[in-house]
Amino acid sequence: MNTTVTNIDIHHHMLPDVYVEAMNNNGHIGNDLPAWTPENSLNMMDAMGIEKAILSVPSPAASDGELAHAINLYASQIKASHPGRFGAFATIPFPDVHASVLEITHALNDLALDGVVLFSNAGGAYLGDPEYDAILAELNNRRAMVLVHASDRPGIEDHDGANPFVEYPTDVSRAYARLVYSHAFERFRDIRWVFAGAGGVVPFLAERIGKLHYTNGKKLRWGRIIVDMVTKRNSGLDLAKSVSYDTADIGPRFTLFGLSHLVDCEQIRFGSNFPFSDETTIGRLIEALTELNATAVR
Repeated sequence: MNTTVTNIDIHHHMLPDVYVEAMNNNGHIGNDLPAWTPENSLNMMDAMGIEKAILSVPSPAASDGELAHAINLYASQIKASHPGRFGAFATIPFPDVHASVLEITHALNDLALDGVVLFSNAGGAYLGDPEYDAILAELNNRRAMVLVHASDRPGIEDHDGANPFVEYPTDVSRAYARLVYSHAFERFRDIRWVFAGAGGVVPFLAERIGKLHYTNGKKLRWGRIIVDMVTKRNSGLDLAKSVSYDTADIGPRFTLFGLSHLVDCEQIRFGSNFPFSDETTIGRLIEALTELNATAVR
């Protein structure tokens, strides 16, 4: 295995007791979550040849500032206990703007976490909506890495078995589209974006979604359109090419084939989705990534 492809696992979940308890209390049946300990993660990483995992909590996110603070403190302790093996993305209480900005400062300054995980929506609030610009501005000022993770969409029943398979990747794409529409990628150029699950359907709809780049409300932005026509560019498509994508919970070969035709291999970031994916699934993903990398190098 070529470990240069998969030596850092950027989408690797932790399930601290404080999070599981909160999910139980909020009716999210946390007891049905897979068993997890740092040792479980390390065993998988050693078996798969993974050097380091960047930890984050799964969906649903923590909308409470106190819970987010406790999760981030736990993450910093795990990092300190296993030097070089774990990093962590901070949890913030989105969509509470003031509390989120405070927690970003605490998590990245005081706890030295490695970035932030933002969920595609929180109760219908999406990342690209302008009322949350202060959060993106704070992340932009810090040149922060942001993992955009899927989340439940309001109005979708929890018992719908298709939800995680269809709505999760689709909602990541909704978040991406909102960011394009609000011109957030241009306004916050220093955020290092990573979209989970290969960006959902973004690679397949990149040009179509990119048309939002040329709109301002219901009006067309003719300046952008004319410049791109003259230079024979497609800046809407360029936006999809400017961000990174992780490989969590994808069908490896077909999805990677399409993704590799959109972005360079360096923008395809390994994500195992452990412990929600087992070692067999992760092994197949590593094989596909190694094969893709070898093909690109030749």
